[in-house]
Amino acid sequence: MRGSSPSPHPLSEVCHEFVWEGKYDEHGRRRMPDAPALPLRVVEEWRGGPGEAAGGVRATDEGAGPSPNLLLRGENKIILASLLPRFRGSIDLIYIDPPYDSGVDYRVEVPVGQTRTSVHAYRDAWGDGRESYAHMMAERLALMRELLHPDGCIFVHCDWRANAVIRLIMDDIFGRACFRNEIVWRRAPNLGRQAASSQLGRVVDSILVYSAREGTPFRGQTPTRSQAVEVDRSGKPRGAKWDEKRQLYFTTAPRGDYTDESVARLRAEGRVWESATGKLYVKYFLRKGDDGRWYKDQPVDTLWDDAEVRPLRHCSKKELEIGYATQKPEGLLRRIISWGCPPGGLVGDFFCGSGTTGVVAGQLGRRWIMADLGRQAIHTTRKRLLMRVRGGASEPVGQRHAGRCSLDLLDLSPHDRRHWFARVYQGDIHAYRRTVLGRFGFSGESRAEVCRRRDSLIHARRGDVALHVADADRVVDAEFAGALADAARFAGVERVFCFAFEYEVDIRRDLEGVAAARGVRVHPVLIPPEIMESNRRELPAWVEVACVGAEVVGDEPVGVTVRLRRYEVMFAEGHGAASRLGAEGQSGLDLIDAWAIDTEWERGQPFRPVWHAQRALRGRALALESERISLSAFSRSFLVRVFDVFGQETSVSLALPSGR
Repeated sequence: MRGSSPSPHPLSEVCHEFVWEGKYDEHGRRRMPDAPALPLRVVEEWRGGPGEAAGGVRATDEGAGPSPNLLLRGENKIILASLLPRFRGSIDLIYIDPPYDSGVDYRVEVPVGQTRTSVHAYRDAWGDGRESYAHMMAERLALMRELLHPDGCIFVHCDWRANAVIRLIMDDIFGRACFRNEIVWRRAPNLGRQAASSQLGRVVDSILVYSAREGTPFRGQTPTRSQAVEVDRSGKPRGAKWDEKRQLYFTTAPRGDYTDESVARLRAEGRVWESATGKLYVKYFLRKGDDGRWYKDQPVDTLWDDAEVRPLRHCSKKELEIGYATQKPEGLLRRIISWGCPPGGLVGDFFCGSGTTGVVAGQLGRRWIMADLGRQAIHTTRKRLLMRVRGGASEPVGQRHAGRCSLDLLDLSPHDRRHWFARVYQGDIHAYRRTVLGRFGFSGESRAEVCRRRDSLIHARRGDVALHVADADRVVDAEFAGALADAARFAGVERVFCFAFEYEVDIRRDLEGVAAARGVRVHPVLIPPEIMESNRRELPAWVEVACVGAEVVGDEPVGVTVRLRRYEVMFAEGHGAASRLGAEGQSGLDLIDAWAIDTEWERGQPFRPVWHAQRALRGRALALESERISLSAFSRSFLVRVFDVFGQETSVSLALPSGR
């Protein structure tokens, strides 16, 4: 109709908004991150001295104290939500090096004896591609925003594949006014390989820097780079002048856009030089190095290509031999943390990988919180932290030695598994069991006879073998294994494969008793936790709970020695070329990367080691017998925990000497 106008389009007043699938619900409302706050369980406490807790407070199951160094294992979105009740607005600096949507499976080379083997680290692929990746990052960045201190800042490391997407997401979540810098870091020299592929060498990464609030100053030390100054024949720095008061050479630069107030401050500091014509210049003093040369220290700009942040390939052998895919050099993190975090502040890294952030934060006197989902990442990080602080491969920690690393290892189990089951399967236990059996290899009724009875402990049969899939949150113990053996015997079979995420300590020993009493052998197969990753294409090999042989040597009433005798990691039947890893002339003990002892262990309490040994990155010797360990009046039983090169952990308890 003439004179009338159609209703404006809902997006007519919206400009330059980045929209991805999942940002809004079907009613146009902005979705909040879909992540519950779950309880965090402390599973290990590593302490520097007797009774010392990180941050001065012993961790508890309710939240692990207000300010310890925390290493968290699990899905980082849920971990971030679970940290909010205690750490909202508390983290001074967040640095993350997230996946870049590269579509690549990254692997880690781990040494086994005199050889090396490749182990999966993580998969950088996200369902439907860029949309899924954007939603994944947006949810996590929104939660990190809530954890940041009001004067805090966040550094997000990315490459050419992800920087445009992440920049738009950061603008959306933090606001364009909170953008501070885009740092370009030269991560590698141009080796010329890519020139043959009709493209220039991709040798730089981007680091996007945002503050929690607009205009807040960085609370660390402004980063500088040093450059040697050319000298003349007399040894005087060229173009420099002498300051009689400070007994230093200085160079000058024009006043530029310094305000009168700033000039007054510089003049009070003795940093203003006035020419014969009355023009003002700013003094920059030179520094005499230990080598006798004069150096000019200048604030860095946004191009980081100097020696202090050199590419990893140019770092020391000690760093290179960590061998973790996508590892970043310590020099890079040293500059970021020194600049962005005040002394004594708290640093967060929720894609921690090999743990560089925590290592450097500890060196600089900052506290840290790190998280990762990968078993190999957690194992590499913990080992690296303990080794770096102690400086040795097999030096004991605990009551006799001061100055050790203090950290708590936490995870979300079994609450995260319960949440995963409810979210993915909506309570359909049969669908969950079909997934587990299918991923193992028993897919379809032609390969396994499925039991339809809801109350049966036997969920399927394959020939003369019964199959049971434990509930996602169940911790299988001796009592349950006995009931499972009874059900198998009633069904007329002598072997049961039990699939579970978690087993009680000493389950191997308990199953030997079950087999002797009932004539049924129960195989404790571990469900790989990677099965919960939505972007996981392939799973690691399915293995049974490892066999650990350990014994107490000597019978002194106040001190004993523990010796490792045996370690066997067995593939679940049909999941390996040999029944045992390392069977091709390789000792199972070669698979052990570290082991530790707790002399006051109590069931249900965190593991608190008083002695620890691990292999060095170079020289793969490992002490298989502990030093003499003092026993206290509180010692009731030992717990020996073994960490192998694949990130698997196995624990056994040992009885104390008789007569105590």
